Amino acid sequence: MNDHCRKVLVMASSKGLGLAIAKRLAKNRSEVVICGRNKAALDQAVGDLQKIEGCAGAHGIIADLSRRSDVDMLLQRTLELLGSIDCLVVNSGHMPHGTIEDLSDDDWDHSYETLLMSAVRVSRAAAAAMKASGRGGDIVYVTSGGVHEATGHLLLSNVMRAGIAVLAKHLADTLAGSGVRVNVV
Repeated sequence: MNDHCRKVLVMASSKGLGLAIAKRLAKNRSEVVICGRNKAALDQAVGDLQKIEGCAGAHGIIADLSRRSDVDMLLQRTLELLGSIDCLVVNSGHMPHGTIEDLSDDDWDHSYETLLMSAVRVSRAAAAAMKASGRGGDIVYVTSGGVHEATGHLLLSNVMRAGIAVLAKHLADTLAGSGVRVNVV
């Protein structure tokens, strides 16, 4: 992310790593939209962000990333709040731990929607908005070391985040020259 990241959406950011990323961006004079499922946690996080010196503004949107309608609403509402988007940080929460024998089809379906499909949907819409603005932007995917080497009982996370890495590579290639930069961290 660079100095052009002034209007930012950070997904899954009412606590943990997502909130830490939002706080860092707020310190750098960004206006930040965060999202989460828990209203109380989201309100607390927005309040914390608004207190940061340099923060250009903070907004919270209740969204469940496993729901297509919530993901679609998330970017639309972000654009209404910010007017445009310079940076999208695709972060997600934790998935159930287990082996292939332990994990149900419902676990797999939920993880697929929450991690992979939410990234696909929001990236598609954000890239279109960034290209249309004529200013480009940044899309940053937060993954893990499990993308390169499977980690213990984190099967769902490893598989879905590997898919995100492939998505990021595809977008980086297809958006090259448009001013939209795509990275994985």
